[in-house]
Amino acid sequence: MFWLGIIPQDQLYETIIAAVLFTLIQNVMEVFLVNKLYEKYNFLRISQPILHLLFIFLFIKLFNSFNEVIYIDLLLGVLIIILFLSVWWFIKLFSFKSIRNFEDTFNNSFKIGSINQLNNLVLLFNSRTNYFIINKFLGLSLLGVFSVITLIAESIWIFSKSVATIFFSEVIKYDNHGDIKKIRNKMLTLSFLGTILIIIIVFCVPNFLYVKVLGKDFIQIKMFLLYFLPGILAKSLNTIYMEYFGVINKRHLNTISFLIGLLTIALFGIILTYKFGIMGAAIAGSISQVSSLLFSFYADKKII
Repeated sequence: MFWLGIIPQDQLYETIIAAVLFTLIQNVMEVFLVNKLYEKYNFLRISQPILHLLFIFLFIKLFNSFNEVIYIDLLLGVLIIILFLSVWWFIKLFSFKSIRNFEDTFNNSFKIGSINQLNNLVLLFNSRTNYFIINKFLGLSLLGVFSVITLIAESIWIFSKSVATIFFSEVIKYDNHGDIKKIRNKMLTLSFLGTILIIIIVFCVPNFLYVKVLGKDFIQIKMFLLYFLPGILAKSLNTIYMEYFGVINKRHLNTISFLIGLLTIALFGIILTYKFGIMGAAIAGSISQVSSLLFSFYADKKII
């Protein structure tokens, strides 16, 4: 990522430190989640952005200055505070005399972690590919418009991500595949219906409010979102499948699904963005998400 220019040269070490801190926090949060300690899990998840914003506000008030270096330093400080808090809770709640089967745990961690990290990288390239294509053919201003549309879509996806988190905590201790599929089907329905409800709310907001908040470039934002709609719904379902394949130890299926999405966006993104502009980019994004979901459907049917 550093050599590809995704991480700036002057922020390499800060990025590494932040990644390590975030990973340690995430590990503790997963333990809380598996043990259904939702209050502590949600507190740790929400406190990071809230504390970060609070520290930024206080710094600007006290010193009347701000830049990206301060932003990163404050983020590192917040992560350190949350890490100490999470570890303190962990020690209070759990006790263990020894770590058994360390070799198996170590090997499994690298095996599973490598697949998960590969999936994260493919997802990153998936989104960045569309941005690169838009910037190449349409310019920086329309890239800004598209990035805001993507942010709105991601805010809608928060619901399905929350449902996926609940699904993971509910089925992690189940051994029966049939029981896991029953719970998964319920979560798929919940994710789909919840996403539909949020989409309706988003479309009920009057156009002039979007223009007032975001600017005149967003007069057609509902039209942009309409082309993106199939992709939003597809990802809301595929998010559940991602957790499901992880639970049944079929994470490589997620990798294939994400690669299909990446290849699709690379192919259709160039063609449709060149011909239809930002509308074409939104359609290409939808095709990418739907393609990934179709593979998940196919892979699910092949699992006994």
